[in-house]
Amino acid sequence: MQQLGELVIATGADATDAETLAGALLVIAETTDAARKGELAQARCRLLSQQGAKARRRN
Repeated sequence: MQQLGELVIATGADATDAETLAGALLVIAETTDAARKGELAQARCRLLSQQGAKARRRN
């Protein structure tokens, strides 16, 4: 559960109301389109890359 909270904060989704966030999670969970899943994976990679760059700048 802690990781989910950290992910919500890292993506900036903590500024989103809980109902909207829950709806978005449901849409993602119901996604069966392989191309869309690929887009979501690419977005995740961009986020992780950005976080890594920020961490390196702090050190």
